[in-house]
This record gives sequence, C-alpha cells and structure tokens, in this order.
Amino acid sequence: MILKALLRQAEGIGITRVVLETTASWHDAVRFYLRHGFEVTHYKDDDVYFALDLRRSDPCDRTETEKGSDTNGIRLVISPRRGARYINDC
Repeated sequence: MILKALLRQAEGIGITRVVLETTASWHDAVRFYLRHGFEVTHYKDDDVYFALDLRRSDPCDRTETEKGSDTNGIRLVISPRRGARYINDC
C-alpha cells in the first residue's frame, strides 16, 4: 500500500505528524484517510485538511490519534493536485 510506505518512510526520517488535504467532495478519499486514522483539522474553500500523529506504534492501523503539534519542522504533504512532497517548516 502506497500510504503505508509513505508513512513508514516519514517515520524513518523523524517526521512525527503528517498533514494532508483533499477535495471535500471527493468522498472516497475522505473516507480512506479517516479509515487510516487521519483526523479532520479544518475545511477551507472546497478542501478538507487532515493530520495524523506518527508517534503511535502503527501509523496505518489506528482508530484515534494522540494530540500534539511536534512536527520536527518537516511535514509530509499529500495532495491529489500537487502529489506527495516534504515541506521544511524550519
């Protein structure tokens, strides 16, 4: 699974939180991310934004996430329009 591989790679380089967005009307994608433990953080325009805390033992098999904002200055951003990319917030 691509998502699982991306999350494991992110964990491997020390990322502790993944933030992504998708089109709010893309219901299959929204359900997919929710099913994999992402939580909705907010809506903006026609998009829905999610976050996932990777500090739990299995990032692809969780029903709830821990709260926290530690990102180590790096985010993995996954967007259907822009693809997956790492952003350094330092």
